[in-house]
Amino acid sequence: MTLGQRIRERRETLGLSQEQIAEKMGVSRQAVGKWESDDARPSTDNLLRLAALLEMEVQELAAGEPAPPPRKAFPWRWTALGFAGLSLVLALALLLSLGGPGAGEPGPEGTDGSGQSGPVSQETPEAISLSRERLYDFTPVLTENTPAGEALPEGWEDQVLCELPLGEGTLRAVAVPSAGQGEDPSQYDLWAVARARPDDPWIALCRFGENCERPGELQSALFLSTLGYDRGWRLALPASAWNGEDHAAFSYYFAPDGAGWPAMVFTADSGCTERDLDGDGERELVSLCTYDWGQILEIYDRAGDGFYRYSLQMDGASQGLGLDETGFYQLADPEGPRFSKLVDSALVRSDLAGTGGDPTWDTLTPDVMDVTVSFVYDQFSHGRDPDAVPGLDSLGRAMPTDRQYARMALQCLYDLTGWKPDSVWCLATEFDVLFSLYEDGFSNRSYLSFGKCFDGEQIPALSLTWAEQEDWSPLSAARAAEHLGTQGLTGTELAQAWYDRLPFLSGGPIADRGFGPYGDPALFLDDGRTYRVQTDDALHVLTYLQGPYPKDFQG
Repeated sequence: MTLGQRIRERRETLGLSQEQIAEKMGVSRQAVGKWESDDARPSTDNLLRLAALLEMEVQELAAGEPAPPPRKAFPWRWTALGFAGLSLVLALALLLSLGGPGAGEPGPEGTDGSGQSGPVSQETPEAISLSRERLYDFTPVLTENTPAGEALPEGWEDQVLCELPLGEGTLRAVAVPSAGQGEDPSQYDLWAVARARPDDPWIALCRFGENCERPGELQSALFLSTLGYDRGWRLALPASAWNGEDHAAFSYYFAPDGAGWPAMVFTADSGCTERDLDGDGERELVSLCTYDWGQILEIYDRAGDGFYRYSLQMDGASQGLGLDETGFYQLADPEGPRFSKLVDSALVRSDLAGTGGDPTWDTLTPDVMDVTVSFVYDQFSHGRDPDAVPGLDSLGRAMPTDRQYARMALQCLYDLTGWKPDSVWCLATEFDVLFSLYEDGFSNRSYLSFGKCFDGEQIPALSLTWAEQEDWSPLSAARAAEHLGTQGLTGTELAQAWYDRLPFLSGGPIADRGFGPYGDPALFLDDGRTYRVQTDDALHVLTYLQGPYPKDFQG
């Protein structure tokens, strides 16, 4: 009997559900499910807590035959640590064998593991192996839809920050005065402009910096063999370019696409480095960020036609992460210098191939996965990579990317109307993701708006509004009401009908009914948040929705 079978058998004997186990241990239900299906192994700490919860001795729980290989190859498997069983004795022996005092160098700058005492002994990890399982089709999000007809910003030739060779063409980073700056500007927007060949006209790729006081601090560096691109340029703006204000700093990667056209291929925080962690000859992006509450390690890798992020969150000042040239390690013992290599259960794998983050999302909401989502860029877009995580919410969870917002909006639209398009064009701003059935739909204001709202806890909420000059019957409020059978319903009954039709937005049981801050019908949910709905056929508004961020949908 495998460890997973033993966990499931004992849980069922005690009459406990996976949800109850997850709640008592402070983990997700999906984690418990993976333990029981032998797709993942609990960590040593979780094994101890699990044994106590199941009223078993640790040795009794962990004993048994080795588990079969997982159905989905779990990423970042240490080749030298082939766990035949997950007994407590073996786990403790592993931790002890990796430790030991001695002199050594700390991790990269800013990741020296503050809170650790004594000298640090660095254990050089072996090369890691990455899962090569292809889960989804992956189309590079910025390389196939380069806006060749984009209008160049006024005065773009006046201040060229750098000019770099890119394939057969040229890439320029230019600074233009921000809107409303007048004749003596103090703030600038930074644009990337390019041409594919020397005789081709210049085109605007994107605007990647706004209201920058010190554009001259832009840094450029060549990158090689990274995430499927042979070579390209990394442009980075340090936070000091904004006069020392608390401003997010990013690195923007530019390379020729498959057809040789210049394109911005991905965006990462400025602390990213390119390293070949798995020894396959291609570099991955590695980001290690330190916050007041802890650290986050993120590793981006492209395997075949798949694009994945592997992440690890460490809470508490007494813990720290470090990196070296051949792999990574984890500072594990707050009492002294001891290292524990990251094992299978430590890293969380997320798919970034246009599916919306969570690799299981396609099984939860499969209806819109075949809709082609393309992004366009103009003077109203923020110009960032639609797959870039914009930051963390107040609970330390990754906020949704623009592509995730688009997918969620399409799913909401399908839930409401039973209708989905074959393809959409999206334009992302700081506050909304706009999308249209036509590439030029944004100029004639024929688009759907999906708002980036936040509740009192700064956790993203969802809003969906359709407005256009001519009412399209597939998307009208009347069509939605007919589909839902909500004709004649008003007040909280109408809100209840919309809420029941949107399981994707479900935030739990309804505790009470009433009215929201603007007098619109509201459902007060058990988790303390509210759900509101408003319709207005006169303005051709399909609906306005605001509800809790889907908890099963993680970026």
